[in-house]
Amino acid sequence: MKDFTNKHINANYRKGTQTYVGNLWFYVDGLEYKAKSVNSTINLGKIPYSEISSIKSVNTIGFIPNGIIIQLTNGKKFNYVIGDRKSVIKFIESKIK
Repeated sequence: MKDFTNKHINANYRKGTQTYVGNLWFYVDGLEYKAKSVNSTINLGKIPYSEISSIKSVNTIGFIPNGIIIQLTNGKKFNYVIGDRKSVIKFIESKIK
């Protein structure tokens, strides 16, 4: 299994009809999405692994296999478009079990 701890990957965060370009950072205790803006970085906050109830793969535009949905214990969902989806899912699953 690939270890993403203290590393980041390119990721797009999808919220409704908006898409934010940025990076998904992985830490020992959680993950954090940082979106890039024209003149700053938008930090959406850290998600502790202990608050993740599930992670599932989804297809972007119905057929491109590069999306994941992370659901928290409070029901909130985060939709990311990433590369190397299988490795990311395995890594996050290892942290939430």
